[in-house]
Amino acid sequence: MREALKSRLEAVPAQITRDEVEAIGADIGLDDPAEAARLFDRLKGVSWRGDYITSGENAGGNVWVAARVTSLN
Repeated sequence: MREALKSRLEAVPAQITRDEVEAIGADIGLDDPAEAARLFDRLKGVSWRGDYITSGENAGGNVWVAARVTSLN
């Protein structure tokens, strides 16, 4: 996921949508789009720094729809 993000982002800061994160997950072989979102969550603080943009809620709380990426290692 980390390398896929680096290859897709030409410059930072950037905004990456959840749909794009899910597409990256599909590209690297993940079957479940939610798994790509969870993997992206775990990368926070390791390969990127950013804030989520949320929209609405589901049973588990806020749903993030995009993230503002401000730094990539």
